[in-house]
Amino acid sequence: MAAGAALLASGCGTPPCLESTAYLNSSSSAPLRVPQGMGQPDRMMDMGIPGGAPVGGGMKSGDGACLAAPPSYFASADGPNPEGLPVRQGGVSVAARPGGAVPVIGTSLVSQDVAGFLTNWAATWTRRDAQAWFRYYADDYVPAGYNSHDEWQAAQLPRFEVPAATTVELETLEVVTGEDGRTKARFVQTFGQAPEIRRVVKEMVLVPSQDNRDWRIVDERIVDIL
Repeated sequence: MAAGAALLASGCGTPPCLESTAYLNSSSSAPLRVPQGMGQPDRMMDMGIPGGAPVGGGMKSGDGACLAAPPSYFASADGPNPEGLPVRQGGVSVAARPGGAVPVIGTSLVSQDVAGFLTNWAATWTRRDAQAWFRYYADDYVPAGYNSHDEWQAAQLPRFEVPAATTVELETLEVVTGEDGRTKARFVQTFGQAPEIRRVVKEMVLVPSQDNRDWRIVDERIVDIL
């Protein structure tokens, strides 16, 4: 432990870029000489050493340390964040507001994926394509008040005969994935036709589709009326 502390104190984790390192002097080997009568080997997987800066001219990070010392990718949720780095909260990446203020959901790959799914879900409802809209839901989706998936679908069909639109306010989207793999999305939804436009806070539970290329809604409820 004492030796480790001494190494850390000496700053060996962030070597200066002018320090000569053995691997910087490496070079690609000469092409193979194939003996007469033998075939040329397959070299598709060979990896040549690309040309670059000469020894002593390595790339540097902002603080002068070599890139062998990786930069910070996330900021502390309760600390200063002048660079506006993403913040990791509950397993979800969130974006920092300008100036390092309170972060907001939106930068993780899952959040972006869910945002795209919900945008398509709303667009399908707006263009009144009932059969395509039903495919956003799990085959066994049965909300409260219905006895079967087919009964729920039949009850929705008359709604598609009335002109209306819906949108998801993506700036309000919050996405959290639980330990069971189910992803919960909460957002503000507007729907209806002017002048009767309603805004609600909706919560959905999503699971990956069978081919893992999309999502399916397994639960949906309104948690507040705005």
